Amino acid sequence: MPKDKYDFILNLIENKKLSPSQKERVLRLSILETKKDVIKKDTELFKRIEEIEKKLIGERNEGDGISKQKSKKHKPKDTYELLNYFSSTDGGMKNLTHSFNFGFIAYDDLMKKCKEEFEQGRKKYPNVPEALLKRIEDFAFSESPDWYIMRGDEKIEKKIGWSEPAFVKWYKEKQTHPANDAYYNSEMIVPFKETIQVRSDIGNLINLINELSDKVFQKETKPIIKEAIHTAQFYTDVDRLGLAIYHIFTAIKQASSKNFCDEVEIDFEIQDGFKIIRIVHIDSTPTKSVNDFDFLGGDLGSVKNNLWSLCNYDILAKFHEGEYRKVILSDKPKETEKNEATGKWMGKNFKIEEKVKGFTHVLKFY
Repeated sequence: MPKDKYDFILNLIENKKLSPSQKERVLRLSILETKKDVIKKDTELFKRIEEIEKKLIGERNEGDGISKQKSKKHKPKDTYELLNYFSSTDGGMKNLTHSFNFGFIAYDDLMKKCKEEFEQGRKKYPNVPEALLKRIEDFAFSESPDWYIMRGDEKIEKKIGWSEPAFVKWYKEKQTHPANDAYYNSEMIVPFKETIQVRSDIGNLINLINELSDKVFQKETKPIIKEAIHTAQFYTDVDRLGLAIYHIFTAIKQASSKNFCDEVEIDFEIQDGFKIIRIVHIDSTPTKSVNDFDFLGGDLGSVKNNLWSLCNYDILAKFHEGEYRKVILSDKPKETEKNEATGKWMGKNFKIEEKVKGFTHVLKFY
């Protein structure tokens, strides 16, 4: 492609009022028309393309309410390991959500230990999403906490944190854990627990699914929730999981208006060390090719962004080419490859023998 044509395309992306996804598509299409090594011969042009790519990633992430991940990798095990601090350690972060095992701990001593553990965890597990780190900081260490109960893409109710002055005063006077107090347990401890762990005892995943189903489908479609969902329990950013489910439901609703497939089934299983949620749009098939580089536009792109470093994510579907498992997010090196046109790592496609019931979202948590 001649340089003046690239100049025209890049000027179009920079100046025209297109959505981030539209800009990305124009850029990728232009790059695919020639080889990456040809572009690299023109250093100035190559740098300009890289700068625009970085800007577009930032625009897309901000549009989805996601903090820029900088150089973070997709490592869902990091997220699991950090959140596991809330149940696996004594004397520190575990005490923020659980009653004391060995007697009352003075506030300053507790906060010192919690901060040490949190900073240790951030360094040891560097790929935890920024949004989750911020919520933990608001809950534990901010004098003006800014975290909320979420319902899909909506903030419902602002909540309390351990370092809020009124709570600190109460804690020092009462000398008891807030889990032992009806008000602080319901307004601080339980709500936070529900944002970092899918819990079988309180059924917060089922509640989330039902709330988002009513919000998106407006009771026109009621998902079939399999009994195994009641057993689901694992650490994750439940707020981000909720956003991902919200966008999955939105994508299903849009597809239903075209293919008239209205049945949705949701199941859970434990397999190969993973806790797996399956959301199946029964009988629905994709309109795009399994190799379409623009497969993850719109809501599916938002699903991927919200699940980044939370879980591995596949799509099973009957494509025009046959039944395939399309890897969207994976921390397994054998399941990803480098795209020659964009220079980015992406998931592979695997032909499968099993018959899929419909367009299936497979979310695999540690």
